[in-house]
Amino acid sequence: MNVLKNLAKTISISLLCFFLVLLSLVPAGCRSSHESLELLSGDFSVPALSSCGVTSPSRVELSFSKPVEARFVSLSRVESSGDIGDMEVSFFTEDDGEGKKIIVESTENLEVGAKFVLAGEIADRRGNTLTFSIPVNGFNEHVPVLAFSELRNNWKNQDGRSEYVEFYVLTGGNLSGLVFENASKAGKKKYAFPPCEVKKGEYIVLHLQTPTENDVADSGAVDETGSNLGLSSVRADECLSTARDFWAPYCEKILAATDILVLRDMNSGGRIIDAVAYRTDDKESQWKSYCQSLAAEVEESMLWCNLEGEASCTFETAANITELKTAATKSLSRKGVELLDCEGFSSSARDWFVTGTKGFSPGRKN
Repeated sequence: MNVLKNLAKTISISLLCFFLVLLSLVPAGCRSSHESLELLSGDFSVPALSSCGVTSPSRVELSFSKPVEARFVSLSRVESSGDIGDMEVSFFTEDDGEGKKIIVESTENLEVGAKFVLAGEIADRRGNTLTFSIPVNGFNEHVPVLAFSELRNNWKNQDGRSEYVEFYVLTGGNLSGLVFENASKAGKKKYAFPPCEVKKGEYIVLHLQTPTENDVADSGAVDETGSNLGLSSVRADECLSTARDFWAPYCEKILAATDILVLRDMNSGGRIIDAVAYRTDDKESQWKSYCQSLAAEVEESMLWCNLEGEASCTFETAANITELKTAATKSLSRKGVELLDCEGFSSSARDWFVTGTKGFSPGRKN
């Protein structure tokens, strides 16, 4: 027993001597102490891509949250077969005193309807980098002016009915680069219209669910991009041969009881063309949960106003659809959409009304 105690005592003394010698060899500057603790300071945030727009047949403009320089940029054409073809480009930081914009110029034209991929790496003045790869549409010099004219946020998937958003064409053009999105899906369920020529006075119905074979034996959900407007045949009362129908590739509910809907022009970096805000009285929590950010952007665009005509996009100024409830044959409709001035328009709750039962009218005058 004494032998074990003496052995343990010897080991303890040896370990103590070892650590004392080791400590004496460590430089003072490397020892952990309050005096020697130094925190790094500075801007370590990565630059954010604010917008991307094709501003001419051969020019793409990228805007960032801070001054940047491009380390490399590439532009590729996406063929219908899925193949990728590289294009010859040059790029530079715009000399506007801010340095937040990168200009990309191609030796080939970016035709309307064609698909491209823009990729690259940029760095700010502190060396923080951002690598990106984004889809880009060909240049659309004839962007039409569309206005929201009707919507239904209820649906019955057992009989082919879907949620829908209707637009009225104020000026003709090509739909390429126009994108629909809503606040409740936070941009995760966008719909990008395909290249398609439309004429002034047309009605466009975007159906937000595509029927499956379990819903309709022969779905008939066909995008009408040509002159034949009678291709969609899901329901005769919702797919008129006098209106243009498109189908979003979703099977779940898209629109909330309280929501904001916008139509963006991605040809100009995502500018909002039109917007509609609506609410249900007992769903104010939805507004607080996911509408605030988009509401601020809509208010800045001056496309939604209060009853006094002042730009305001809040729960209180949104159109009240409480009486719409779960009626699949009612809708929220806009008054006098055909009379809007295409040079500049807005709307408020006063311009919208909930129809009576069987008052829904996708594809025709409200």
